[in-house]
Amino acid sequence: AKLVDVVIFSKAYANLRGHSDPVSFLSSIVDASWQSETKMGEKHLIIAWGTEGAYGVTVNFEIMNQIQNKSRSISDFVVHQKAFAPKVVVDTLGAGDAFNAGLLADLYRNNDIGNGLKEACLVAGIKCGQCGFENIVN
Repeated sequence: AKLVDVVIFSKAYANLRGHSDPVSFLSSIVDASWQSETKMGEKHLIIAWGTEGAYGVTVNFEIMNQIQNKSRSISDFVVHQKAFAPKVVVDTLGAGDAFNAGLLADLYRNNDIGNGLKEACLVAGIKCGQCGFENIVN
């Protein structure tokens, strides 16, 4: 996946792969990705975790060296963003699409996983609190 910079996973996919928590899943993906590539550029790995929000990690050569040298673990680099729950859940159809759009737009602007997760969870929360997609901007 040398051409891929951002990968977004779902909780359902992680569960199907035998993971009941997001950090162990991201760790397994990082391990598998690193073993298959000798020169990995910066990658953003994201997993939406429903009402708990989302988790993500940015991985690059420097981080992988720290992990391989056992001076740090992948969990040291995982960022968590709590969900922004609306006062009343009106319509969840398209919440995942809204999450993805918010994440990608912010990563494009800022390339910061923490800000990207915050924007993604905020946009998804706004979407769940209304019917349709109108007025979901900035």
